[in-house]
Amino acid sequence: MPASSSAVCDEVPIALVSDPLMWVGIHVAALSTLEQWRSPALPHFYLVHDGLSDGELQSLEATLRATGKPFRLDAVHFDAARLAGLGALQGNLATHGRALLGELLPDVPYAVYLDADVLVNLCVGELAASVPELECFPLAAVPSSDFGHVLEADFWHALEVDLDAPYFNAGVLVLNLETWRREGLLQRYLDFGRRYRTTNQPILNYLAYRNFLPLDGRYNRTIYPSTPQMATPLEEGIWHFVGSPKPFDPLGAFLNQNAGVVLEAVRRTAWREEGSLFGQAERLKRLVYLRRSYLREVLHRAGLRPPAALPRKLSEPYRRSMPSVLAATSLFTALDPLDLI
Repeated sequence: MPASSSAVCDEVPIALVSDPLMWVGIHVAALSTLEQWRSPALPHFYLVHDGLSDGELQSLEATLRATGKPFRLDAVHFDAARLAGLGALQGNLATHGRALLGELLPDVPYAVYLDADVLVNLCVGELAASVPELECFPLAAVPSSDFGHVLEADFWHALEVDLDAPYFNAGVLVLNLETWRREGLLQRYLDFGRRYRTTNQPILNYLAYRNFLPLDGRYNRTIYPSTPQMATPLEEGIWHFVGSPKPFDPLGAFLNQNAGVVLEAVRRTAWREEGSLFGQAERLKRLVYLRRSYLREVLHRAGLRPPAALPRKLSEPYRRSMPSVLAATSLFTALDPLDLI
């Protein structure tokens, strides 16, 4: 399915970057976007991937068709080798795929980018209204903090960045692809990322330092695994399930206190009909990458106070606990996450 041009007045380009370990999340993000669509413009989904089967693509199309609403879906392949040398997020380089959009969609002027861990409860078409204001900026995003209050604060201090400057979460973006192409931002992205081997969010904040269009907070409302259970239906917004485990991860239904609303959305997708896409080995692989997150949430649910940041080499008490956590969690890795609620 080739990529094609999009006119701002006729279509709203929506980019999703596929990661095999987050494939169910892609279904939820796309489905909830289309379910909430109220704009007269056509939603045009671009699924950026480095290798999906025809069956997987057909299942996403089936998920969208079940809404009964019009849409376009194009699959756009990228070469994962382009991302070599960048920092991985929990073993995943695909999160850098959003930086390739200007190159992959050469005739598309802008794109709304959505992470695979969002649940949409508003019309994403509203974001098209920000496009005229975006002309002078590389991207639009929701400010979430400042450079002095993020995990990489010491890193930014060493680079002599103003620590009071606004910092944004990169899970929901409106990308000015014309600016990315014109100013060569992809190469700058790759250079910075490889020099410091960092992940996508710090790189994007470096590229858009004091130079991004702020969006209203409802376009990126964050929910952590430990966020107390919220009343449903959720308020209007794009709800971003940051941190780990995700609602659809092994044990996610138990350790993520707001998992129910996401897993209810999964039931409305065609994902379950695919069988075990993750597979035992793939789910265990993600479990290993998330082991510290699991331990932190288990301690939290047990009423214990975990350390603010678990080091890579865990202290002796936590290291002794880890085999029990992994053993308990592995009992669930062969199960469909929908069976956990």
